[in-house]
Amino acid sequence: KDASERKLKRREKTSPTQAQHDSILVTPTIRYQPQRESRASSQRFHQSITRQIWLETVRQVKKGSFSNWRNTLDLLRRQTRPIKGPWQRNVRKITVGVELAYTLLHDVDKTIWDIQEQTRCHIEMRWPKDKDGTLSEVGYLFLSGDEDALEHASGEISRLAAQADSTISIEGAIGSNFSTTGRDEVAEARNETVWKSSEEDQRPAYMKEYSHAHKYESIPKPKEWTPDTFLAYITAITNARITAHDKYKMYGAGPAADDAALKLLFSAFTDESSRHARSRRAFKQALRFIELRGNSYRNHARDLFQSQRDAPFSIDTGVFNIMLENCAKVKDLSNFHSLLGMMISYGCQPNAKTWALYMDMIESKQILQHVLRLMHSLGLLLDPGVVPLITKRLVTDDMRKLEHNWPGIRSFLETLTAKYGTAWSSRPVMHVIMNELGRMGNFASCCDLWDIMAESRNTFPTTLTLNTMLQHAKAQRNITFATAALEKAHKHFILLNEQSYHILFFLAFRLNRPNAMGVIWRYACIAGRTSSDMRNHISNWRYGVNPQDVLQHAIEPNPKAHASPCALPSWFDQNVTGPNQVNGARISKATHDYFREHKMRPWYPLHQLLSWAWGADGKIIAAVKEAKQQ
Repeated sequence: KDASERKLKRREKTSPTQAQHDSILVTPTIRYQPQRESRASSQRFHQSITRQIWLETVRQVKKGSFSNWRNTLDLLRRQTRPIKGPWQRNVRKITVGVELAYTLLHDVDKTIWDIQEQTRCHIEMRWPKDKDGTLSEVGYLFLSGDEDALEHASGEISRLAAQADSTISIEGAIGSNFSTTGRDEVAEARNETVWKSSEEDQRPAYMKEYSHAHKYESIPKPKEWTPDTFLAYITAITNARITAHDKYKMYGAGPAADDAALKLLFSAFTDESSRHARSRRAFKQALRFIELRGNSYRNHARDLFQSQRDAPFSIDTGVFNIMLENCAKVKDLSNFHSLLGMMISYGCQPNAKTWALYMDMIESKQILQHVLRLMHSLGLLLDPGVVPLITKRLVTDDMRKLEHNWPGIRSFLETLTAKYGTAWSSRPVMHVIMNELGRMGNFASCCDLWDIMAESRNTFPTTLTLNTMLQHAKAQRNITFATAALEKAHKHFILLNEQSYHILFFLAFRLNRPNAMGVIWRYACIAGRTSSDMRNHISNWRYGVNPQDVLQHAIEPNPKAHASPCALPSWFDQNVTGPNQVNGARISKATHDYFREHKMRPWYPLHQLLSWAWGADGKIIAAVKEAKQQ
C-alpha cells in the first residue's frame, strides 16, 4: 500500500514524572487525620518525584552507568560476611592489666570502640573496686558475638597485649553456646567501673558539641602533632557550634564559615608534618562533618578521601558508610551503587549498617520484606546492635496499622518490645515515633513520649526532639501544643536553636498573633538565633523598638504589661533605623549585643510569657470581632 494510506502510530512519550511514579525510591502519599499533614505528605511525594528526575538527569549528563535495586542488593548479598553460629553474650572473659587497659581506653584507633567497628564484637570492660574505692590491679573484658567476631577480637586484643608487653588470660571455651561468666553473675558486682563499646559517649576522648563564639581560626593548633592532639584538634573544629548571628558577624555568611572550617581540616590532613599523627577516627570525624554540610559538599568529601589514600591508617567499612549516609538521605541509588563498588575494591565488606542505609532508601514494603529475609539468611539480625536500625525503618508501618485504634504510647512501646525484643530502644527510633505521632495529630502521646524518653540517658530528648514537636504544632496551627513542648524543654534544660525560633515565629505569624510574634522575636534576638526569614519580615513591616526597652521585664518583672491588648508590638525606633532592607538584622544585632554586654537574660521562660501573650492576642481578636459585628 501507499505510505499515505497507512495508519502509522506515533510512539507515545512517557513524561519523566509518570516514569517516576512507580519508583521504589519515591516517598508514598499517606492520608492522615489532620488535613494539613495529608497535604504535607502529598508535597513530600511530589518533591521525591522531582528529586528522582533531577538525579536521573544528572546521571545522564555525566554519562553514568544505570543501576537498579536488584543489582545493588545482589552485590550486598554476595559481599557481606555472614554471621556464623549463634550470638553469644559474655562468652569470653579476658583478664587485662593496667597498661593494656589504658591502651584499650585511650590509644587512638586501638580502643574497644574501634575494635567493635572492626570485628563487630561487643566488648565490656569492668574494673573492680575495693570497699574503699581503690581500683584493682587487674580488670576484665567480656566479649559477646558470633564465632568469627570473637576470634577476630581476641586476636586483636592479644596483638595489642604483645605490643604493650602485657600478660593476658582468656577464659571461655571456643564454640561454647553458653557464657562462662554469666551476665547476672557479673551484674552482682556493683562496686566497679564499666565501659561498653556499644556506648560511644563513654569513650574517654569523646567530646560533645560546644558553643564557640569566635572564628574557627582561633582554635589553637597543637605545638606537636601526636595521634591524641591531632584527634583533639579535628574534634574541636568539627564539634564547634557557632550561632548564625556570630557567623554573619565574623564571616558575613554561613557558607563562608563552613568553607573556613573545611580549609582548616584540609590543611591539617595535607600537612606533611602531621602524617604520622593522622588516625582513622579523626578522618571519620572530618568526613562526617563534611557530609553533614549537605549534598553540595559531596565533592569536598571525595577530595578529602582521595587525599588520604596513602595515609598511614587503613580505610575500613565505616568510612564508606559515612559517605553512603548522604546517598541514602537523598535516595541516590546510582551513587550508592558506585560507592558500594568502591568499598569492595578497597577490600572492605558491607556490614549491617550498610544494609540499614540501603533500607532507608527503599519505600516498597515488599522489597523491604525481601531485604529482611536476606539479612536473616546471613545472620545479621542476630546482632543486638542491628535491632534499633531495623526498628527505625519499620516502626512507622506498625504505627499506621494502629492509628484508628491507638492503644496509648506505653502500650504501643510494649508491643514493640514483644515484636523486636528489648534492644530496640534508641534515640533515633524515638524521634521517628515522635514524628509519626505528630503527623497523626496525637499531641497527648507526644508529650507522654517526651516523658518516657527523659527516663533514660540513651533516649534523653534533644533540640531535634523539640523541633519535631514544634514543626507539627506549626503545621496544624496548634499554639497550645507548642507551648507545652517549650515547657518540657525548659524543664529538662533543652536549648532552642535558630530553627526553633523560626518555627515559633511563623506559627504566630500564620495565626495573626502580634504579641506572640513580638515575644518570640525578642527572645530570638537575645539568643542571637534569628533566621533570615524572620529578619526579612521585620524589615518589611517597618516598625521600631529601642533595644533597651525591648525586654524591660528582664529588669522589672512585669510581663503582663508588655502583653496587654493595647500594647501592640513595635519593633525599633529612630536610634536603630537604617535602610529598610537591613532593619531586621540591625535590630537583631543591637538587641543581642546589648543583652550580651550587660549580661542580662529574660526574667521569665519563653513558654510562660508566650502563654500570656497568647491570651492578650485572644482579647485583641475578640475585640476586633465585636467591633465588626457592631
